[in-house]
This record gives sequence, structure tokens and C-alpha cells, in this order.
Amino acid sequence: MRTTGALALAPDLAQDRTVIYGRQSKDKKISITNQLSIGQDRAADEGWTVVAILQEGRGASRHTKGKGREAWPQVIEMVEGGQVDRVWLWESSRGDRKLTSWSALLDACQANQVTIWIEDDERDYNMNVTRDWKTLANAGVESQGETDLTTDRTMRAKNKARREGNLRRVVGGPPPVGYQDGPEDWQADPAHARVLADVAARVIAGESLTEAYRVQPPIYTAAKGKAASHRVTEKAMRAALQRPATAGLMTDPDGTVIGQVIESPPLDPAVWAEVRDIFQGRKRGRATTGAYPLGPVLVCGACGNQLTGSKSYYRGKQTPTYACRTPHKAGDKIVQPCRGVSIQVEQLHGLVHEAVEEWAERHPDYAKASAGRADVSAERAELTAEQGRARVRLADVMDKADEGLITPDRAAAMEARWIGRIREIEAQLAELRVVASEPPLPAVIEWDEMSPGEHRRMVAEALVTPITVAPGTGGARPLSPVERVALTVR
Repeated sequence: MRTTGALALAPDLAQDRTVIYGRQSKDKKISITNQLSIGQDRAADEGWTVVAILQEGRGASRHTKGKGREAWPQVIEMVEGGQVDRVWLWESSRGDRKLTSWSALLDACQANQVTIWIEDDERDYNMNVTRDWKTLANAGVESQGETDLTTDRTMRAKNKARREGNLRRVVGGPPPVGYQDGPEDWQADPAHARVLADVAARVIAGESLTEAYRVQPPIYTAAKGKAASHRVTEKAMRAALQRPATAGLMTDPDGTVIGQVIESPPLDPAVWAEVRDIFQGRKRGRATTGAYPLGPVLVCGACGNQLTGSKSYYRGKQTPTYACRTPHKAGDKIVQPCRGVSIQVEQLHGLVHEAVEEWAERHPDYAKASAGRADVSAERAELTAEQGRARVRLADVMDKADEGLITPDRAAAMEARWIGRIREIEAQLAELRVVASEPPLPAVIEWDEMSPGEHRRMVAEALVTPITVAPGTGGARPLSPVERVALTVR
């Protein structure tokens, strides 16, 4: 978060124009408030004119993720624009830990005759004095070097925890929604797990997340250290439903799932995959309720938005209808939803059901689709147990190598062997998860007995999706539903 304070001063009244910049250090040796207060006291003592006070709480390391910093580039812009004579910093590492960005400030100050005051050193540095420039240049190298060494140590520890399958050590921090601390790793929090499972089932059934969240009993995060317990919000619930860790899944640093490491996670991996796909597959538009199960697979033929299900007036009465009801962007403007792109639910469902029945009649393995799933579950349980044993053996080898109980060559060979076996198991489990996440096709298509989620799965299995609904309800000769709905049987 950044706040900016600036003074409007006449150029002829400004002397020793100074910009004060503060940034929070991760170890919080001195707060931003204290930094800025000390900077202003220094300016008052020295008779400097403070033209701007800039601050931000984000890290300055090149490893910092998320939204970029805003105040630091503004400092450099002020120097390059001739708006200041001095930059005040608590210490050099409070500037920027990225060497290139720190060097950009030194270059700008050198070119514009701007000094850099380092409060920790209690002196001005003139970038046109070689000794001063070298001192701050070396400080930049040391800052990035320290940051990179710390990051390397952290990544080594996390990679070891990944190999051992320990989510708590990889993710860090207090237990996320769905978990509580266990002896060796996080374990499912029963209260959280019940709520997550119910919310997921409701979302799959077609309810909006807001509706599903509102009917739940309140659940709370665990208090840890200075962090107090607080109620899990709807936003936190949405994040938890999409987080791989909620399904007990370990990921690479880039987010790729590499295996399941929690045997009884808060949310079943197959359910997690379906809910994640619903959230990630939705475009702008309200969630579809149980009366409109096919909304997520219908798109507007004019703008590409997801169609929304609700009642519309047709010939004096309310009729359930899918329609384009979400404003969208055209160039730089937000325009109204597309007119003429709608279809009655009864008409659309009739066309889709006929197409699915046509597919089912030609499907050679339709009645046999559920065979062998019990064997898959048993094999999956056996592989998960073997995976756990292999991780224990790998960790044992690494511990013995660290203690010097086995030679480096033997340790490397044993480590390669167990890592290879773990990867083989992970590949086998990945294949089984794909099978397990695909619900078996029913022996008879009974539309009225199916849930909204089963409707969507059946349609996606039988037809090419998304299904486009073209405009054409208006004009002298409106197009028929058959002419406007593109259905392609797989």
C-alpha cells in the first residue's frame, strides 16, 4: 500500500528540495512511520524543503511477486525531471534491492546533480564523487546478494519439503481454510471440511457461491501468534475452493500439480477439480441456478459472454430463458448486453436432450462406462501408501547424507532411485485421478433425475462445447431455435 504527500511550492522558495522515501523491511527493524518521521526531523534540522513524502509496504527484492511498486519509480521520475536536489533514505537497502533499479537511481542522481542522504550513515552521497558512487554501488550489489542468498536457502528448504510431501513447510504460515495443525503436517479441520464439501456440492448443483455461503454455519481461521482468529469470508471461501492445497495436492513453484500428499484432505480432489473448472470457466455473468443448468456451456454468438438464466416476459407471462444479460467491452467502451440473443429454456433443453440421445445410441461403450472404477479406487489407495513409504525412505537417505553416515556417491544413487520411483507413482496417480474425476455414464439417461452438474457433464461428453446461441429473435422473420443453436454431436 502506498500513500503520497506532496507540497506545492514556488521554485524560487524551495531550497535543498528533498523527497523522503520509506519502505517496510521484511524484518521490520524500523517501521515506515518511524522512517518518515525521522526523515522529516532531519529535513527540519538541516533546513531542507520537503517536496514529497513517498512510501510503500511492498518488498524490493527481484523475487517479490504480485502488483509492482509505485513509489520507487516516482522517486526516479522526480530526480530525472529536475524536481528534487536530494533523496532521503533510512539506509541503502530501503531503496531497492534489485541492482538494476538501484543503479537507475544512481545514474539519474549523477546526471541531475542530486545527492542521496543515507540516514543510517548520517551523510550525503554525491554520485559525481567516485568514492561516493562506488560506496552506494557496492551497497546495491551487497543488498541483492543478501536477498538472493536468503531466497536460495528458502527455496532449497521448500524443495526438500516438496520431495518429502510436507505442505505446511512448503506453503508456510498459519493453516489455510480447511486445515488445522497436525503432528507432522496440516490435517483437515472437520468443521471446515464439512462446510467446504457442502459449498462445493451446491456450486456444482448450480447455486451461486453467495447463496451457498450464506446458508453455512460460520467457521473461523486458527489463531496463531499475534494473528487473531477471524471468520472465513466468502472471498476466502472462493480462494479455498480453487486452491490445490485444499485437495491435498502439492504443486511446483509455477503452480503445476505434482501429486497428492494429504491422504484425507478437506476436499476430495475430484470435487475440487470440478469446482475449480466451474469458477475458471465462467465468464462475466451471474451464476446459473439449478433451473438453468446449461448456462456455463452457453455463449452469446455476438459477444462471446456466458448466457445467464432467468425469467423473461414473453407474450404477457414470465418464461424461463437463457439470454445475453452481461454488459461487455467493445473497444474502450462498456456497451449494453447484446439484444436478440436469447432462447427459452424449454426449447434449448429439448434440442440438447435430442442431440445427447442421438449420441448415446451410437456410443459403443455407453452401458459399460462405469466398469472397473472400484479397481481404480483400490489401486489408487495402494499407490498413495507406496508413495508415502517412498518419501519416508528418500527423507531418510537425505538425513543420513547430511549427517555423513553414507558416502556422497551412495547418497546420490539412492536419492535418484527413490526420486525416480516417486515420480513413477505420481504419474500413475495422475492417470488414475483423471479416471476418477470422470463420473461414470448412467445406464439410462433420465434427465429429470440428474443434477445440474450431471447435466453439464453429460452435455460436455456428448456435444462439442461451448454451445453458441446466435442472434435472430427479432425482425420480421425471427430464426427458429434450430437455426440459432449450433449443436455438434461428438
